[in-house]
Amino acid sequence: MRIFIDSSVVHPHREEVKYQGIERLCREFAIELTNQKHQVTITAPKGSEYPKEINVIEVESGGADMEQKNFYSYQSQLANQDVIHSFSHFHAPAMFNPKLPVISIFWHDPFVAKYPEPSYNMISLSEWGAKRFREAYRQEARYQESIVVDLETYKPQGIPKLPRFLSLGLMAPSKGHLESIRLCRKAGMCLDVVGGGYHPEAPDYTKAVKAVCDGKQIKFWGEVDDTTKLFLLKSSKALLYTPGIEEVHSHKSCEAIACGTPVITFNKGCLMEVVGAGGRVVDTEEEFLAAMRNPNRTVDECRFWANRWERRRVVQDYVHLYQQVADGLRW
Repeated sequence: MRIFIDSSVVHPHREEVKYQGIERLCREFAIELTNQKHQVTITAPKGSEYPKEINVIEVESGGADMEQKNFYSYQSQLANQDVIHSFSHFHAPAMFNPKLPVISIFWHDPFVAKYPEPSYNMISLSEWGAKRFREAYRQEARYQESIVVDLETYKPQGIPKLPRFLSLGLMAPSKGHLESIRLCRKAGMCLDVVGGGYHPEAPDYTKAVKAVCDGKQIKFWGEVDDTTKLFLLKSSKALLYTPGIEEVHSHKSCEAIACGTPVITFNKGCLMEVVGAGGRVVDTEEEFLAAMRNPNRTVDECRFWANRWERRRVVQDYVHLYQQVADGLRW
């Protein structure tokens, strides 16, 4: 198939990075689809790194406004594609030409970030998100597992578990670093705090987080490279996730579970659905503290649960959907 990936353009797509979210998924999809012998074209900011077999259309980096501007540089190529998979926030192909065979993913709780969305073929990362989308837009959204991990990359490789927890994510109130710090202090346990990013509140929030880190019990790492992040994920007792908002998925939870590290979190948004047997999902602070004392999940249990995000499986399921959309499927 001829598959066009309309990607996120906030950061260049590279193999070794300090931070990528949607960009990492775009790259994983493009590489796996190429491995499966499909012809892939992808939009990516200047400085992105891809195998030569993938046709890269270089565009300017930026947010949703830049995605709209970039569209005019590649729109002429869309008519020659069997299907277009939009990972962006603005979804320019479907917004500007609703006749195209496009699948578009939305990334945030529709009641928190209500972007203009295409009127067809919307994908949710979770069943919870699909329900929220229908409530917010009065429009159908189809759940399709879209988060991918390379299970070999995340293999624990015998790295021993340390008596430390991990808080990982953008430096923003919505990711809950301060709450995870508070809970670790209350429990008398150790925590590593990892994160950085471009969020508007990042400077002030980072300052507030660093102010309560002592470098021993609570250690602030800031933004780290992929190698360091993987080591911390694999060696941590558990990932603590205490988000301030409801989310439609949690990529960091998938990464932790794939590393054989359980996730301890509150029952909010999609998290019961995502974490499942790969961690402990609780309702109260008392239950959270009890789960910290005994996460009660083994490495093998976590790795088994992570099979649902195995890259080849997820992408192959999408190929079946691509074929249907190329044949005219709409929802």
